[in-house]
Amino acid sequence: MKQQHGHEARQMRTFLLFRYLPLLLFFASCVIDIEDNGDAEMYRDYVVSAETLAATGLPTVSVQTKHDEWIVSEVSWISATMTIANAATASWNCAPVAMEIRGRGNSTWGGYKRPYALRLSAEQSLCGMPAHCRWVLIANYYDNSFIKNELAYYLSRQLGMDYTVRGEFVNLVLNGNYVGLYWLGEAILVAENRVAINDESDYLLEIDSYFALNSSFDFRTRFQSALQD
Repeated sequence: MKQQHGHEARQMRTFLLFRYLPLLLFFASCVIDIEDNGDAEMYRDYVVSAETLAATGLPTVSVQTKHDEWIVSEVSWISATMTIANAATASWNCAPVAMEIRGRGNSTWGGYKRPYALRLSAEQSLCGMPAHCRWVLIANYYDNSFIKNELAYYLSRQLGMDYTVRGEFVNLVLNGNYVGLYWLGEAILVAENRVAINDESDYLLEIDSYFALNSSFDFRTRFQSALQD
């Protein structure tokens, strides 16, 4: 039993090494120009070449909003197009796709690097994942390692959970500006390729710390956890 456990641990370390080796090489080897934006204690502007992004081996997701409109709302969708390029798996690359985009998240929306929700005009497979029209771009702004969520999903798959969110790391270019490393993944929704439950008799619940701000369908458990239907 001990020998088997050691073998599984080595397998997991090997998986993580090869899974994230392109990210390690990117941050360790790329040379970038740093420009002071007037607040050197907090933020800096980075200039990253297209060649450097391509060398990471990660897909480059480019989102262009109509008239370069800023994404300032978590509620209002704005028109945009999206392309995917530089993917190591050629079939992941795609020509411009019509879509809408808005902000997402609660506390994460207040971060300097913001997450987004995507709504494609038609169902489509992205990065080899099952086709759907709803997707998310997760910033992982409060996770300096960038792998906490991905590691949790890996463990979920290893445990054989009925459903585990699928996603891939990507470089995001928004209106021509590189905005960082993101995680392109599935929006958690009731659907055949997502949370496959009976929509009439089953429920998809969400732990929600913003209990008082949401709809009348919210309720609390006896453990004082706020849930949302």
